Amino acid sequence: MNRVVWKRWVPPLVLLALFLLLVVRLNQVDKVALVSREGQTFEKGVVTEILQDNIQPDGSRTGEQVVRVLMKSGELKGQEIETTSSSGFLFGAPCTVGMKVVVMQSLSGDTVVSSVYAQDREFQILAFAALYLLALCLIGGWQGAKGALGLIFTFGCILWVYLPLVYRGWSPFWSAVLVCAVTAVVTLWLVGGPTRKTL
Repeated sequence: MNRVVWKRWVPPLVLLALFLLLVVRLNQVDKVALVSREGQTFEKGVVTEILQDNIQPDGSRTGEQVVRVLMKSGELKGQEIETTSSSGFLFGAPCTVGMKVVVMQSLSGDTVVSSVYAQDREFQILAFAALYLLALCLIGGWQGAKGALGLIFTFGCILWVYLPLVYRGWSPFWSAVLVCAVTAVVTLWLVGGPTRKTL
């Protein structure tokens, strides 16, 4: 019995330890910013007041809203600032009182320019991911839980293996092939176990 348990669990645990050491080593790389964001920060806040709205009689929005935002993070945490929110597809948000927003602040000398970058959807995204994994576990049972672990492992490999390999100058194509191979092996082992069918 002990020999069977040893054969089943010790080799995968050793491989996992080696893989974690490799991941730590891979992530010891200087990450160069693709776009310079020096002097620019993104902070969270809550809209407390609409000072000037940009809604038109036909319901469309043009120009900018002027809003007051209570800052929830950053150097101005706890302070209210007056800022603008444009009505663009890429930046800005149609603000309402109580809406959580991300505020972009740009520092130029002693001048701070701020604007609403987007609606803060962090909670909704995390809740959706958690509900998806929960549904996977409830519907799939133990197999679903193992499938969820495979998804989490794959996501982690993209962040901590694929991107560092590309930063180190590896071909994005071959890095993707390597990550796909590793995640396929791990997911198949998690779902099917160490069986001939998995092999």
